[in-house]
Amino acid sequence: MKEILTAKNLTKEYFISAGKEPVQVIKGINLSIKEGEKVGYAGLNGAGKSTTIKMLTGLIKPTGGELDVLGFKPFSLRKKYVEYIGVIFGQRNQLFWDLKVEDSFQFNKSLYKLSDKEYKDKLDFLNEYTDLDNLMQKRVLQLSLGQKMKCNIALSLLHSPKILFLDEATIGLDIIVKNEIKKLLNEVNRQFNTTLLFTSHDMKDIEDVCERIIILEKGKILHDLPLNEFKKLYGGTKNVKISLTERADIDKLVFWCEDKWKNDFMDFNREENTIKFSFNETKINFFDIMNMLKNEGIRPSDIEINSDSLEDIIRGIYQ
Repeated sequence: MKEILTAKNLTKEYFISAGKEPVQVIKGINLSIKEGEKVGYAGLNGAGKSTTIKMLTGLIKPTGGELDVLGFKPFSLRKKYVEYIGVIFGQRNQLFWDLKVEDSFQFNKSLYKLSDKEYKDKLDFLNEYTDLDNLMQKRVLQLSLGQKMKCNIALSLLHSPKILFLDEATIGLDIIVKNEIKKLLNEVNRQFNTTLLFTSHDMKDIEDVCERIIILEKGKILHDLPLNEFKKLYGGTKNVKISLTERADIDKLVFWCEDKWKNDFMDFNREENTIKFSFNETKINFFDIMNMLKNEGIRPSDIEINSDSLEDIIRGIYQ
């Protein structure tokens, strides 16, 4: 895969008032993204995520460093550059507010010089995930938030951009609409090899779409790893709840685990005939625990087991 986005020592400063020192929001970011990658860009409020996206899309000019996207200097050549990218900013609307949805799509068809066949083929594809056919004749001001966002994302994909920038594109949306949008993004990437750079405060969204995560902290990149490696390196915690018939069996389980694995277990918490605990799955295999119970003739009445979510892992890093 070839690199389509590179940033070297990228910085951005804002001058608040005369005589005051500038505030440095982005502090020397080095970044490389390859064609077809799905990259999550995460961080707390004020970390610099939106500022980075605005520089990458050419909306604002970097203070320093080098930036190349698809062979363009985004701010300097923005008029030509935007033909190759798509951009979604949260709840900002790109549709003509008081016209029918179709009018916005017809306008972009003309703007990007799409043929009738290209236009129809792309609408047919997008309709599978956004229900466009039933929305085209509605006025934009009549649409719900979820319908507007689906239409905005579809509009940004109409001209088949090489890279799609999404800054909080799922904010405020319900679970059903979110899932539809995530399915669309994954399918666009699969079918057209569209590169995705996705910022979100909802780590579940990043987890469902992206294969690589970049964590920004106070204008600097804190981590940049494939998502599965990141979760293995900083996560790896299994959370278990086991229900047993006898309280004595719970005491036996705790004794065995502490005796065999000593300090590798965390937070044993007894409640009536249940016990909750956590452990590092890189050090302990859960099936070893189950075999231990089986060998002693102890049969749990119920078991719940899950891994730390991406949100749990990132929260732990910041804490």
